[in-house]
Amino acid sequence: MLPFPNFEQVIDTKILSAGYRYYAYQHIIEITLKDIGEWVAKVKGSQIYDVEIKLGNGYVEYFKCDCADGSLGEVCKHVVAVLYHIRESQMQTREDFAAFNTEVQTMLKDIPKEDMEAFMVSFASQNKNFREKLMAEFGE
Repeated sequence: MLPFPNFEQVIDTKILSAGYRYYAYQHIIEITLKDIGEWVAKVKGSQIYDVEIKLGNGYVEYFKCDCADGSLGEVCKHVVAVLYHIRESQMQTREDFAAFNTEVQTMLKDIPKEDMEAFMVSFASQNKNFREKLMAEFGE
């Protein structure tokens, strides 16, 4: 088991560095809290990889990635990217997500439609992952 949130203590620095780049450059294209402490994610590398992580009692109790290294049971850069995301998001329970969703929904109600459209166009022009997700969700 890996310690969490101090996973850097036991993972090879080369894997940590690659995983951090994946996290920082937003290669995590989807992440969902499946159950308390259980995450599923899609991470974009040479293809889209499925990652599963389970946290509990201060440890990463389980991790899985369908990349070549992950299939061998090794900690890979895709798993590390998701660990960074989980730690940095500070949203690790359903209650955290519910509170965040409520806050965002309240905020969105007060934003004029024109301002929202301008923001989305600007953000999509600067963020490839967001642009792809927006087009996949709402494009023709």
